Amino acid sequence: MKKKLIYLIAAVTLAAAVCGVKPTRSGAAPFDQSKTGSLTIHPMEVTDEAMAQDVLSAKAKVDIFQVAKAVKTPGYDTYHYEFIAPFDRAEMKDRTPEKAEDWDTMAQEAARVIFDGDTKVNPVKQGTLDKTSSVSDLEPGLYLLMARGGKGTDSVADFRKDVTDDEGKTTIVTYANSNQYEYTFKPQLVSLPMRDSDVPVNPTDDPPNTADQGDWSYDLNVYLKFERSVRFGSLKIRKVLSSYESEIPNDPVTFVFQVDGETPGAEGAGGELSSYHGVDSLTFTAAGEEEIIFERIPVTAVLTVSEVYSGSGYEIAPDTGGTVREGITISADQDTVVEIPFVNVHNDDLKRGHGIKNQFTYTDSGLPGGQPGRWNWVQDPVNN
Repeated sequence: MKKKLIYLIAAVTLAAAVCGVKPTRSGAAPFDQSKTGSLTIHPMEVTDEAMAQDVLSAKAKVDIFQVAKAVKTPGYDTYHYEFIAPFDRAEMKDRTPEKAEDWDTMAQEAARVIFDGDTKVNPVKQGTLDKTSSVSDLEPGLYLLMARGGKGTDSVADFRKDVTDDEGKTTIVTYANSNQYEYTFKPQLVSLPMRDSDVPVNPTDDPPNTADQGDWSYDLNVYLKFERSVRFGSLKIRKVLSSYESEIPNDPVTFVFQVDGETPGAEGAGGELSSYHGVDSLTFTAAGEEEIIFERIPVTAVLTVSEVYSGSGYEIAPDTGGTVREGITISADQDTVVEIPFVNVHNDDLKRGHGIKNQFTYTDSGLPGGQPGRWNWVQDPVNN
């Protein structure tokens, strides 16, 4: 599975915007604490047009939470923050962010207040990630933006994920899904208004801040960074053995299944051609029903599911679909597992046939310095 990360560089001062921001032009005037502004929220621009269209198809909502008010600083044409409850805690209001990482940390702290705090916090506004819809009537201040999926009545908490990196650091993200991909967004802070200047969409230099000499802009274009990954679903094979050869009681018979497929169009949507191949088996010692679940199959993969071995003396039951099923499409709905039934009967042939399923599991050595572990071989059933 490949992931594409859209990077955002943000070196800011205390009262600066910390998302990628491109202000619109406005007339020369000092900071006006009583004036309201607007945000138009975009996904971070990418060169891959298919990806750009796909992220918009996720139809992400953006919950906007006010973290602080912008208060005019006496004697200066600038402002400072007054944090509002429940964000007015020491770890936030006493912080002096200087680098992009500091703002990321502050955004995580604000998100934890919303998700884990004792006080329910409602967004002051809600926008959409569609490049056209503006959220207006926002008073000057510091805002936390969290993009997520679902209808407007859903809670952002329903789209939370905690991601732990290789160093054990946990980061809160929220997500929205297109048909084929999951898009995750870190909580991000933006300050309103901003000093006007020519700002690149993907800034490589320091973005504007309240110490710049440009005019104040109260209507901002905000660009959210994201990661994306292929979505996965499951396939269940339900095996029914309706008749069993009984001359040799408990004689095992094995059935082997193979699943192959690719995701059409994935190569043009970011260079991620998603394919799948899996083989598994079931063993019976009597008539009955068993099942296998194949996991982590790329969503929209078109599959061919085959019973490649039916055990000596057994055959697929007539009018039940045959040994090969083609054109099977996987769903990403966790409550919906695609199910394929295979029904076999004994054909009165007394030939015997059985199989062994080899399973290999890796055990880490647990020793320092990256010393290798070992592979353990297990047979099912155990071959004594």
